[in-house]
Amino acid sequence: MARSMLAAYTNIRPLGELLCNGWPRIIANDLRCLSTTPCCCIAEKPKRPDNVYFQYRLKVKDEVDRLYPEKSVSEKAKIYGDMYRKLPDAEKQTLAANYALLVSKYQEQIKAWKNSLSKEEITILEKQNQEKAKQKKKRKIKKLLKENEKPKRPAAPFFIFYKEHLPQKGEGIDGYRQAVADASEQWKGMSESQKKVYYDQAAKLFEDYQHQMHVWETQMLKEGKHELVRAKTLEKFNQEKKKMHEVVTKQTESQKMDPASKSKK
Repeated sequence: MARSMLAAYTNIRPLGELLCNGWPRIIANDLRCLSTTPCCCIAEKPKRPDNVYFQYRLKVKDEVDRLYPEKSVSEKAKIYGDMYRKLPDAEKQTLAANYALLVSKYQEQIKAWKNSLSKEEITILEKQNQEKAKQKKKRKIKKLLKENEKPKRPAAPFFIFYKEHLPQKGEGIDGYRQAVADASEQWKGMSESQKKVYYDQAAKLFEDYQHQMHVWETQMLKEGKHELVRAKTLEKFNQEKKKMHEVVTKQTESQKMDPASKSKK
């Protein structure tokens, strides 16, 4: 078991070298291809008007800034809310009527915009919307994982060595890169026996992590938070659930076929 865990870390052994050779920059360049920003060749989508309250906020913003220059953003937000609640009904109705006109105009603009799109542009926008939805779901899952205190994956052998012997130098990304580059040079010059100490530490940490994940995922499944567990764990859980259902079904059918149970009835 320890050997298999050790092998899992071997695949990320060159990570220090990749980092100091500009790996983050390469990844960043590739990720630009996944941008959800509409292409410059596609007409910009009309923007939906702000709701009545925010229309009112925009209207009185300059006045509030002049009267309360020392107030923070959150304090001004409270002032906006108090002012809006104290508005006469007639003025609120006027604002609502103006908003209805803006919405009507927006709907016409949207209709004209959609009619102006080609099939290729529609396909591009659909893919971008799918990517946005995917990223939104990822952010939601990430937030839920943090809230539910998912165990953190332990560091790889190289980074255990890095944290122990070469704390970060300088500030910012340049200081981090230099520290990783220095650690990488020392790491490459070490013998296999010297590195084994860190691989053994990583294997032990990974074994503890696996146990923590098992306990945590079991609890998440009990709470019905299936979207937070790993795919392989969920698949195993569903298989066991299916087997249990089949066993219960067979027991129910056998009881129905049992003559003794019928005679009792």
